[in-house]
Amino acid sequence: MITLEEHNGYLYIVHSGPDLFQPVMRRLWYPIGVRAADFPAHIGQRMRPLGDGLYQPAEGYSPTKYRLAERGRTLPEFSEAEPVPPPKTRVPTRWENGRWEKYLKHKGWVPA
Repeated sequence: MITLEEHNGYLYIVHSGPDLFQPVMRRLWYPIGVRAADFPAHIGQRMRPLGDGLYQPAEGYSPTKYRLAERGRTLPEFSEAEPVPPPKTRVPTRWENGRWEKYLKHKGWVPA
């Protein structure tokens, strides 16, 4: 999921998603270089990538577009990792391809 967020008074495009190999949810914060007070309308909303570091709100129509500080070459300024706890179940579980799976005798590994 891609959202527009505020941190220390500035706007960031935040890419969130599960790690494929470890049970953690990663959040990568890409700077826009614009003060949040100048564009407060879309903070917290989902964004749609348009290419070359350009984003616009995903819901409805908005002429407002946000461009990363270094366009498509922008690197994340910082990242966060939050553990994803295993599901409560009595059968064996594993983290596979960004999700928890449980083992069922008749079906094998299925999404938990």
